[in-house]
Amino acid sequence: MGSTGHDVSFWKRGMGWKDKGDIMEEFLSGKELWLTLQKLSKECRLRQMVAVPYVGKESSSLLKFRKNDVLLCALTEQNSKAGNIYPAEIRLLQKQGVRVYQRDNLHAKIYLFGNKVVICSANLSSSSKNKLDEVGLLTNNPVVVKSIREWFIERLAEPVTPGWLEHCENVYQPPKGGGGKPTNHQQNNLNQQRTWIIFGHLTDFPEFENIDRQKGFNAAKKNLEKPKIYNIEEFRATGKYKFVEEIQRGDLIIQVIKDSKKADHKVYPSGRVLGKKQFNNKNGTYVTYLFIEMPKKYRKIAMEKFRSICADAGLILGNSHKTKVILDRVMQDQILATVSPEKLKLK
Repeated sequence: MGSTGHDVSFWKRGMGWKDKGDIMEEFLSGKELWLTLQKLSKECRLRQMVAVPYVGKESSSLLKFRKNDVLLCALTEQNSKAGNIYPAEIRLLQKQGVRVYQRDNLHAKIYLFGNKVVICSANLSSSSKNKLDEVGLLTNNPVVVKSIREWFIERLAEPVTPGWLEHCENVYQPPKGGGGKPTNHQQNNLNQQRTWIIFGHLTDFPEFENIDRQKGFNAAKKNLEKPKIYNIEEFRATGKYKFVEEIQRGDLIIQVIKDSKKADHKVYPSGRVLGKKQFNNKNGTYVTYLFIEMPKKYRKIAMEKFRSICADAGLILGNSHKTKVILDRVMQDQILATVSPEKLKLK
């Protein structure tokens, strides 16, 4: 072990922490892992932050969650359908005041309790606690704790919104054979988190499209559980462009909109696609409506500022105003951190 400038001691089972100034480490396995997780959670007086891809049934009571604690998980449509994650538990945690975020490619399992952290193999589930042979490492190394806290903050860009949670509850299927089905995001691009930057301008939609448009709107609105806080915004595109066909429910959309001829574009908060309606209108034009879950009250940012943010992340927008899809997760994190609904919300 390299020198850290601190004395390193190991926390022996049953002995507790020796000197508060020392760095303590302990390898945990079997029942000792969950006994330690629950003990640290109960005693923690600072904000807890938990990152696990899967959240199982009855898992909201496994730890002592409090208001403003953080849970980062992989609440995707695929994981819900496969039974890898139980959306109803997410709802219970949100009712407790826990701030829940989603990240589709999450695989880490990290439990941060103030100034102590457990890095382990355990998901937040009763099967992990009662059936599986899990291991982990407990430490209070301040360098490690600081790095992990920064790791969390960099990934809290996609809050689980009511409409998306409702959709995941609707498609949820119990796991078969005692466990969920694995999903491979690297091999199947359809399961990969995608963030789109799309350009448009404010306009009234053609009245002769209202019947078809309303059908799509009503279908998406079924998942809108908190209409006083969230709303469905619509984006209309004409023509059979590749990006129009590729955008799917669950993708994130960053709208860049020009509201008048003289005004510059404004950048809206990121929103998740709850529905999509495509049809040929009476003029024979192929039309696509996207129905995007958005907060009712938000602020926008200037296009020049957004260009700078994107450039810092390695994405050059230029002046072409062409739709772009972002697949790189590091780039997504940097950009979404500045345009997430939480970042741009109006109080």
